[in-house]
Amino acid sequence: MKKLLSAAALALLSTAGVAQADDIAFSGQTPGVFGGTSNHSSLLGYAVGVVLSGGVGYNQFGLNAGNTQTASPTVTNTWLIKGTVTKDCSYYGGSSTAHTLDFGTIGVNTNSNTNVNSAFDMVSPATAVVNSTTAGCNFNNTVTLSKQNGAQGLLNGAAGGYDSNEFQANIPYSVAASFQGTTNTSAGAAGSPQTVTAATGDASKVWTGGAWRSDMTLTINAPTPGKALVAGNYQDTLTVELKAL
Repeated sequence: MKKLLSAAALALLSTAGVAQADDIAFSGQTPGVFGGTSNHSSLLGYAVGVVLSGGVGYNQFGLNAGNTQTASPTVTNTWLIKGTVTKDCSYYGGSSTAHTLDFGTIGVNTNSNTNVNSAFDMVSPATAVVNSTTAGCNFNNTVTLSKQNGAQGLLNGAAGGYDSNEFQANIPYSVAASFQGTTNTSAGAAGSPQTVTAATGDASKVWTGGAWRSDMTLTINAPTPGKALVAGNYQDTLTVELKAL
């Protein structure tokens, strides 16, 4: 706080004995309330004038400019922070996406002294296992197993003629894909062992789940057929597709 009046004004007030200087409490006012000006000399002149006029009383004078705009005790700004992660699926299969599983010679019963019902039968199931260290998708996805020849499986495309009561020109097979994932497509959920299987009678099979990453194991099994096998080359194309939805 300040004494508003100068030493000269105080002397005049003291001599007259009619006015008293005191601390001034300033509050927000419009500038220039005293004689259209906001300087301290105007206040002093006004005070001296009161004294010289012989008036008796008590006065305090103050001047202060108000806020330049409405005060804001709290102010808030917001930022929307954005970015995009693209959908992606991975299935590591070495340096190529096309592979060959060659069973070589599929053994059949070639013994001449065997029971007629066993002649030319497939000796044992044909099996294969394919391991991949990295597979998965970063969004809801499907894992699809499909056989080009459908439920026929491995097909002999040049079998010639044969007694269809005793022989067949195809070898059905099953395929199973095993991995760690989740079937929850609406929220986070702990992964668990998952297996999608296209059985011998299936042309394809589809699994649907949420984002997952894991190793993947393919197990292929061609059991011995119910009939003897016609000689020739047997083949099929198995496709494993991971697709983000």
